[in-house]
Amino acid sequence: MEGGHPPASKTEFTECWRTTWKTPYIMRLALSAGIGGLLFGYDTGVISGALLYIREDFRDVDKKTWLQETIVSMAVAGAIIGAAIGGWMNDALGRKKSILAADFVFFIGAIVMAVAPAPWVIIIGRILVGFGVGMASMTSPLYISEASPARIRGALVSTNGFLITGGQFLSYLINLAFTKAPGTWRWMLGVAGVPALVQFVLMLSLPESPRWLYRENKADEARAILEKIYPAEEVEREMQALHESVHAEKAEGGAAGEGVLARLKGAFSNPVVRRGLYAGITVQVAQQFVGINTVMYYSPTIVQFAGFASNQTALALSLVTSGLNVVGTVISMCFIDRYGRRRLMIISMIGIITCLVVLSGVFFQAASHAPRISNLESTHFGGNSTCSAYVSAPNPGSWNCMTCLKAECGFCANKVNFAPGACLAYNDNIRSSCRGEHRVWYTKGCPSKVGFFAVILLGLYIIIYAPGMGTVPWIVNSEIYPLRYRGTCGGMAAVANWSANLIVSETFLTLTHALGSAGTFLLFAGFSVIGLIAIYMLVPETKGMQFEEVEKLLQKGFRPKPFASKSKQVGKNGLLRMHAESRAAWTKTKKKKMVEGGAPPSSKTEFTECWRTTWRTPYIMRLALSAGIGGLLFGYDTGVISGALLYIREDFREVDKKTWLQETIVSMAVAGAIIGAAVGGWMNDALGRKKSILIADVVFFVGAIVMGAAPAPWVIIIGRIVVGLGVGMASMTAPLYISEASPHRIRGALVSCNGMLITGGQFLSYLINLAFTKAPGTWRWMLGVAGLPALVQFILMLSLPESPRWLYRANKVDEARAILQKIYPEEEVEDELKALHESVEFEKAEDSAAGNGMIQKLKGALSNTVVRRGLYAGITVQVAQQFVGINTVMYYSPTIVQFAGFASNQTAMALSLITSGLNVVGTLISMCFVDRYGRRRLMIISMFGIIACLVVLAGVFFYAAEHSPKISNLESTKFGNSSTCPTYVSAVNPTAWNCMTCLKQECGFCASEIKDLAPGACLAASDNIRDLCRGEHRTWYSKGCPSKIGIFAVILLGLYIIMYAPGMGTVPWIVNSEIYPLRYRGTGGGIAAVSNWTANLIVSETYLTLTKALGSAGTFLLFAGFSLIGLIFIYLLVPETKGMQFEEVEKLLQKGFRPKLFAPKDTKGKAKVEE
Repeated sequence: MEGGHPPASKTEFTECWRTTWKTPYIMRLALSAGIGGLLFGYDTGVISGALLYIREDFRDVDKKTWLQETIVSMAVAGAIIGAAIGGWMNDALGRKKSILAADFVFFIGAIVMAVAPAPWVIIIGRILVGFGVGMASMTSPLYISEASPARIRGALVSTNGFLITGGQFLSYLINLAFTKAPGTWRWMLGVAGVPALVQFVLMLSLPESPRWLYRENKADEARAILEKIYPAEEVEREMQALHESVHAEKAEGGAAGEGVLARLKGAFSNPVVRRGLYAGITVQVAQQFVGINTVMYYSPTIVQFAGFASNQTALALSLVTSGLNVVGTVISMCFIDRYGRRRLMIISMIGIITCLVVLSGVFFQAASHAPRISNLESTHFGGNSTCSAYVSAPNPGSWNCMTCLKAECGFCANKVNFAPGACLAYNDNIRSSCRGEHRVWYTKGCPSKVGFFAVILLGLYIIIYAPGMGTVPWIVNSEIYPLRYRGTCGGMAAVANWSANLIVSETFLTLTHALGSAGTFLLFAGFSVIGLIAIYMLVPETKGMQFEEVEKLLQKGFRPKPFASKSKQVGKNGLLRMHAESRAAWTKTKKKKMVEGGAPPSSKTEFTECWRTTWRTPYIMRLALSAGIGGLLFGYDTGVISGALLYIREDFREVDKKTWLQETIVSMAVAGAIIGAAVGGWMNDALGRKKSILIADVVFFVGAIVMGAAPAPWVIIIGRIVVGLGVGMASMTAPLYISEASPHRIRGALVSCNGMLITGGQFLSYLINLAFTKAPGTWRWMLGVAGLPALVQFILMLSLPESPRWLYRANKVDEARAILQKIYPEEEVEDELKALHESVEFEKAEDSAAGNGMIQKLKGALSNTVVRRGLYAGITVQVAQQFVGINTVMYYSPTIVQFAGFASNQTAMALSLITSGLNVVGTLISMCFVDRYGRRRLMIISMFGIIACLVVLAGVFFYAAEHSPKISNLESTKFGNSSTCPTYVSAVNPTAWNCMTCLKQECGFCASEIKDLAPGACLAASDNIRDLCRGEHRTWYSKGCPSKIGIFAVILLGLYIIMYAPGMGTVPWIVNSEIYPLRYRGTGGGIAAVSNWTANLIVSETYLTLTKALGSAGTFLLFAGFSLIGLIFIYLLVPETKGMQFEEVEKLLQKGFRPKLFAPKDTKGKAKVEE
């Protein structure tokens, strides 16, 4: 049951809570210490309203986003320091003195803020306040936790969470109360000192934590406090448990030392503490990356984004959302000790993700339907009042309210709701002029029909967040560590919380400017999905357990399940027995016969147990994730060029006019990758996997710098070739390194990390593209930033070892053994070494006959039946991966989205970001199932789905092309004869022309004023003519035509990607890393990777040409045909290799295999092959 007690019955829970509630002493302890949560909550909430008025008093704050973010985030910076120091203070001075120190610092900070004469003094006060909040945030729940009966510890620690939300609610109430008072924000910030003073006075009369006292040899004082907390008959049991725990920790402390560094070292070397830190840090970071403190810091601003202009209205609505936060916390207090910590967090995360996704859609709708800007309205207030950016804009006709606000101007609404309004300079006089005509003035959000719906969703988000992710992380952080390390580790996790908080709060406004509110909420939804997975994998259930039982649970480990079982309890040796049984089962199956060359499918228990064991071994994950950054380079480069190309075409007109030049810029990276993969195969065998990765990083970094600084297209091409060299080397080395450093039973899942980071790199590239769409130098930033992950990987790889298999072959047996001991259980190491010895000796004998030169090795590979069969499989899956057209979709996805009828570069890139996100989701699916269902099964199912999607996609694009808007001669000549497309003017039959015909002639389509699907104009493609079109509030299309089913095409693209990613996305690289004998692994992997990049080059170099010749529909149909051929070859040539040692794969290829659709689920029957 995941280490927890069986759930308390409703009667037990109610009786225990009622008894405790009637004991004033316990409630006094909990509520007095919980005021630390009130300080935390008040400071989080008060700054949101105060900032609105600070901006009015200090104009430089109003004009500078970075200064607003600094005022908000400096409290978080102080909290990071406070939490770090607080961990040491808790262990050294005790919980009580730490709370008193926190109160004192907080009080001083509140006074400094209240009397601040300038923004820099406010910042100093914010740092001091943050320092106090940081100490209080980890000390208060710790104090309550150690002074609470175990069975209702969760509910009592929830009082801290309740007071956090209560503090936020109080802050909004105070903000609202002082909106009309002189000095507004000074009162709002100064009043914060009152609860700190109250807590200081209350804590003076309260005792120290009984657990800390016992550890300090004050057993009598500890007993006296426990007698006030527990029934008399339970006191001795608690004292005995304390005695055992403290005695063990003191013995450990004597061995490790008592200094701060010694304690940190001891914490990280102790598996129990380390597992506790995984859980504690996970929940603390996840709490911030769901975006809650962003909502609380900026809630009045968010409410104004939703279209409510008044500061007072915004504060009132924020007060309502804060009240919902309190309600949610009360719900948590009622259910935390009945349903458990883990269950509440998982349910909460699922609700948060849903709310954020819907909220994103609402804000996207509000932004895309913002009121237009009327030139007549804007000049109504006088020429000097009009926004200067609007006056000088090349295309003011395309401006709407959101464009106006992004230009740091104000929107004066029309007297008629949602009608076109005025874009005016932002100052107090002009604002007063606007309001003087009974109009509404907007500076942070635009009027919207769905504004109130956004506020409702925000409220729903908060009430789902509060019972789970709001209070539970602090409860987990107060009970998950052994007593000796509770202060240190609680401080580390609190530092992680505040660091995540700082990152989120410091970047929120910048992200909102770059991605829009919709994109920012979608980003947080993505973070929340990652957090949900991490909580599921790493956080055990601890409800109702004594601290000593939590420690024992962490010592044994736990099985990740959504919720703890209500009926079963794992015995003392249950987990160890389960592990032994699964080991025995595996040993038994190894001795059985194999079907299709694959090991019998692992049972669900074996898979879960083995994956859990590896997940708890940081060394293996460190190897996999560090090497997997090679996949990130691969994915980033694949995705980034798609968005960068849109802006390179705008900067270099010759690139825009010449399709072959666009294809060359894209495909030269692939040409470089072909060379890199070929050279990489030799380098891997000659220099080792680690050195090959380091060289790839250096080459990639240099290429990124060259591209970022390129003055001309030919320099970009050189940079692309250099980057391609690095990507080619990394693409075959990274999965090979991971494969050779992974336990064979979960090798597939770990090599999938490389695939996950490929798709993660693509997603990151679209995110970067979207972030830099408005930045000066757009494409330079997009391409230059690529060097950062290469630099990070270079640094990480310096401290990692070489592949153990390569080391053994290089006669470095002791080094190989040392690494295998970190990867495999002790009893398996000798078996692995023996298998390695046999394989290497056989290959060395083969070497002496064939020779060691490059030509001899190639000749030997092709003449060797085992290697040749491996190459058939490896090359088949690598070529098939490209000829399903995926990298075409990733390279040209913004262009494809525009083919589907979405004209804006930014909209196209935003939709591409969503499809890339689906790629990441699909890769995670692969990681979960590749070692359970096998490589072959996933690829075959994936190919069926790909073919179906491509066929339907072809039909959709064919329909869109056939029904594209007609060209009107009247519309085309309306802009002047010199503006009309010259090919249209000279056409024999211009009446047959439609939008697609126009675009194929390298002209642009200016949609009708009536509606986008009505007959429009075919005009010459130039910036001036495009601006003329947009100046009449029309949409300009240059890469795709408006269509009723455009969004359906994008949905199908997304479905295609999610079908591709779990199978053909990751599995080919897994197969390529494990299908060859050790001696030929570098060479064979290099040959297959060269095949992949050659196929990639062919596809990317011909895609735009094919699209012009066959149309989008014909091109997708062609790829469907290629995919069908690929499916047949995979069926005939690729065996199943899941769960097999490399030596077993070699034996399989030596004997051959019979193609079957999927391997059977048992090992019986005639199809067995003798080992």
